[in-house]
Amino acid sequence: MSTLTDSSVSRRAGLPVGECVFSALLLLTGIITIVDSLHLPPSISASGIGADLMSKVVGGFLVVVSILLFVQLLRGNRGEPDEAEGDVDPSKTRYGMLFTAIAVIIVHGLLIEPAGFVVASTLTFWGIAFT
Repeated sequence: MSTLTDSSVSRRAGLPVGECVFSALLLLTGIITIVDSLHLPPSISASGIGADLMSKVVGGFLVVVSILLFVQLLRGNRGEPDEAEGDVDPSKTRYGMLFTAIAVIIVHGLLIEPAGFVVASTLTFWGIAFT
C-alpha cells in the first residue's frame, strides 16, 4: 500500500488547467466539425448518405469524448505522467533524429505529386521508423 506525499496531494487538489483546456479544445473542434458539415451540399444519392455523414459522426464523437473527459476530470481522475516525463535533460536532446524526421516530412510533401500517395507515404513511414 502506497502513501501519498504532501506534494502529490496538493498537486491533485485543484482542477488541472492543462487537461481542461485540452477538453475544451476537443469540444470546440467537434462543434466546428459539426457546424461545418451542415454547410455541405445535400446528397443526391438514393440512400441519402452524403459527404456530410462522416464529418457529423466524427464531430459528434469528439463532442462526446470531450464531455466524458471533462466529467472524469471533475471526478478527480487525472492523467498520470510517464516515468520518462520527469526530469528531462535538454543537453541529451538528439537533434540529428529531429532534423531527419523534419527532412522526411518535407520529402513526403515534395513526393506526393510526382510519386503518388502510396509511394510517398511508404517512404515516409520507413524514414520515420528509421529515425
